[in-house]
Amino acid sequence: MVTEVSGASATKIINDIIDGKTNIDELMKHLHKSIKTDRQTIRKALVGRVTDHHRFMLSIVRESIQEQEKIISKLDAQIDKASREYSVEVDLLQSIPGIGKDSAITIISEIGIDMSRFPNEHHLSSWAGLCPGSNERAGKNKVPEPPMATNSSRQS
Repeated sequence: MVTEVSGASATKIINDIIDGKTNIDELMKHLHKSIKTDRQTIRKALVGRVTDHHRFMLSIVRESIQEQEKIISKLDAQIDKASREYSVEVDLLQSIPGIGKDSAITIISEIGIDMSRFPNEHHLSSWAGLCPGSNERAGKNKVPEPPMATNSSRQS
């Protein structure tokens, strides 16, 4: 039917069902144009018997989701507050392709900003479990073969 039951269209349909609205034509109006599923398939999926007990259980699930969203908002606010003093470092980390705000904050929370405890970048990579050049296959580390010397490099 829809790819996510927590998406906007599905949420509106479920809320209407909880509120006792069962007219399929009205429920279908909530579907976003980008939904690729055939409308007839969705229409068939909306046909069924929904009892008061089903509505009650759906409302309990909806309340639980709303409570979880409130908790997540509080946690996000606390993370923003705690990371405010590292805004320069967060911005610098975000300049690395593929590193967004959440990843930057995670990196700082795991490693910190004092790099003096790492003698060089290799020690930091090793500590983080991101050793570049680690060539592992079937649980065994392979040592890469040294590159072949060319005639021009032998002459120097």
